[in-house]
Amino acid sequence: MDITVDAAPQDADTHTARGPLFSKARAIRLCWVALLVAPCLLVAGHMGTSLNWQRVHISYYAAKAPLGDLVTLAMALSTVAIVCMARLLPTTLRPRWWAFFLSFALCIGAAGLVTLAVYEVDVARRMHNRGLFAFFFVATPAMILAGLTLALNKRPWSERLCGLMASLSTASGVAVYVMWSAIKLDRGVRQRLAFLLVWIAALLLLWVISKRRTHDR
Repeated sequence: MDITVDAAPQDADTHTARGPLFSKARAIRLCWVALLVAPCLLVAGHMGTSLNWQRVHISYYAAKAPLGDLVTLAMALSTVAIVCMARLLPTTLRPRWWAFFLSFALCIGAAGLVTLAVYEVDVARRMHNRGLFAFFFVATPAMILAGLTLALNKRPWSERLCGLMASLSTASGVAVYVMWSAIKLDRGVRQRLAFLLVWIAALLLLWVISKRRTHDR
């Protein structure tokens, strides 16, 4: 007996099972990896140098420290995390048009981080400052609004609380960064504290997004 096997439907099913290249599940995994690895690289990039981290900006470490490439790589991973977050917000926040608006703002912030990584602070200060401005004054307000939206949406109280905490943490980071003269800490400490608070907020937002099991791929 002649048996003919048609492989085309199987290939089509396999392609469907794999899903889109940048699916929600893959974006979540990539975002977790980027958020957890970036601080490790940032800390490693501060090793083996006589620079005083309490007074020197992170960008100066990236330009001058012996392991400055690790700091630059940490910035690149942070950019990846922000892009993943921008991809994930429309799958969780409602209304959807509002989520897309916040995602667009996050993408502007990601472009700002790329600018920080590309233009060294002592070589192209104007471009460097523009990148820093794009991150702190475009992406961080988007994170604040995303946290508030999560807190106001109809969802479990644990998720609403995390959204509120993420919003407050991001706002605190921006306040620490902006109020240089009012806070009696060295500028390097203030900058790293601001980034730490924003990083904590990103973890909280990602935790809520990871819990939301939607059918969006």
